[in-house]
Amino acid sequence: MAHPCACSAFFDELAPRWDSIGGPESEERIRRWCASVALPKDAVVLDVGCGTGISSRALAECLVTTKESGTGGRVIALDLSHGMLREGRARRAHPRVHWVCADAGAVPLPAGTAHVLIALHMWPHLDDHEAALREWHRVLCPGGALWIAHLSSRAKINAIHREGSEAIHHDRLPPVVAVAERAERCGFRVEHTEDSEERYLVHAVRR
Repeated sequence: MAHPCACSAFFDELAPRWDSIGGPESEERIRRWCASVALPKDAVVLDVGCGTGISSRALAECLVTTKESGTGGRVIALDLSHGMLREGRARRAHPRVHWVCADAGAVPLPAGTAHVLIALHMWPHLDDHEAALREWHRVLCPGGALWIAHLSSRAKINAIHREGSEAIHHDRLPPVVAVAERAERCGFRVEHTEDSEERYLVHAVRR
């Protein structure tokens, strides 16, 4: 796997044209998937590897807030790439989205902050998967939901990376059972997995 700095530079360079690579169909697919994720009222949602914020904005629009809560729900859009965050702020600003530049394995939030953690289209790019899962376990509250997802097949994602830049050339999605087993070791209870032509998914709950 490439060093995080190499991946960050790769995505910084790619950021201005990132949205055009997938096109409107890809954006709509992400928005539909985000709308299917159950969010508690006044949820704090951590969108790890948020890229240009398509998922962050979509999740913010799905939040339900109550008058009783002080700050209401919010989305923390986290990415290691300054370029991706810059594009996200410019294109998808929203009052409930807060943009944070940080490593997915070192989240600058107190323990138990998030109710939901989304890791969409980013799992292969992690430098240390088990360390990231332990960090995500720390930042989620008890009973908090973890969603690791790709809205394409594992074979397609791995082919794209295999044929891509050196920065992502060795980044691979393993069989979903391997990710589920790691999540269980790191304190999660796995609720559902999928490894199909349409999507790759691990849904788990923090024990």
